[in-house]
Amino acid sequence: MTDVDRNRDGVVDLHVEAATKDLWNVGHIGTTFSGAWQAALAKIRAPGSIGKGSMGKQFTSQYGPAAESVIAETSKVEGWYKKLANNGYRGVQIYQGVDAEAAARLFPE
Repeated sequence: MTDVDRNRDGVVDLHVEAATKDLWNVGHIGTTFSGAWQAALAKIRAPGSIGKGSMGKQFTSQYGPAAESVIAETSKVEGWYKKLANNGYRGVQIYQGVDAEAAARLFPE
């Protein structure tokens, strides 16, 4: 437990630097996904030469609504990751503030 309890007081300690780095990575995942999603989106919106025959026409009549549903939901992914990262950053800031207040009470000037 020493990795999460650095001062061995029986309470989990937040590793601020590691948490901040990990939260940056979470936010970056959203950005990376968004770039890849834009490339895939062009293919999803233009399924090629499908739709000429009777089977293709039946497929495209169902494909369009399904594709739009996927597009609508998947377009939110980058925002989800950014929100997760931002909420995490806020948690780190709260931890640092509470830690500073506790230290000030222990070691008043």
